[in-house]
Amino acid sequence: MEKYCDRVLIFYAGKIVEEGPAELVFTEPGHWYTKCLLEAMPKQKKRGRELFEIPGRVPSAAERTAILSGENPPCLFANRCPFARELCHEKSPARIDLGQKHFAACQLARPPKEIRKIDGPGEGRKEIRGGIQDE
Repeated sequence: MEKYCDRVLIFYAGKIVEEGPAELVFTEPGHWYTKCLLEAMPKQKKRGRELFEIPGRVPSAAERTAILSGENPPCLFANRCPFARELCHEKSPARIDLGQKHFAACQLARPPKEIRKIDGPGEGRKEIRGGIQDE
């Protein structure tokens, strides 16, 4: 895809969740929906294996309207996100500047080179450049 465009916008449930230079979005995605989409893409080296499936379903237009009309709407992807935290279900994510004109609307997105421990479920893991890896 990065061969055909310079910038990419990733939408989830009608909202932009990530945008940036195509090369960065596809090599260093900042939103877990983008990461899940990339994981679900067929790849030659995974030929014959079952494709990754994002659990759950996209909220309907009526559900989306109800969710977003609340006082503090949650992240629309939180119910499907494998790394959602309590905050994701309580507050809509701000647009995080990941540098190089790359943005993601995700509570877990972090600017480049920021490393922090993650509290709660998943302890013993650290977040690096928006990704999670075991320590």
